[in-house]
Amino acid sequence: MKNDAWSIRECYSAGYDRGWGIASWCDLPEIGNKIDRSIDWVGLGDTVTIDNQLDVWELLCGESESHSRCYSPWEHEAFAINSRDIEYGEGESMEGWNAYDNGIAAGIAANRRKRFPLNNRRKWQFTD
Repeated sequence: MKNDAWSIRECYSAGYDRGWGIASWCDLPEIGNKIDRSIDWVGLGDTVTIDNQLDVWELLCGESESHSRCYSPWEHEAFAINSRDIEYGEGESMEGWNAYDNGIAAGIAANRRKRFPLNNRRKWQFTD
């Protein structure tokens, strides 16, 4: 069982890559679309607006990431993180999961900054 567990750095890196990848194929929601209540746990409102569009996009990315955890390729990552309890001691898997989830959030945020830079976003508001 030795060497199956990921280090904290590997957990974070895998999460970052996963967050970046999922954000890469999530489309920006259209302004005026209804916000699905099942994903809006922060209270962004009823419809997508110019003010909440990127926040709704991040919620969609998070929901997509969560739903994709039920497929076999992801189970290998879960095994590597859960194996931390065996290799490093009881409770160490929680540290791995925290690093993994922080990596996911950082990957989504980095993708957002690259795809939708603020200076370009201001230009989008006033075109058409």
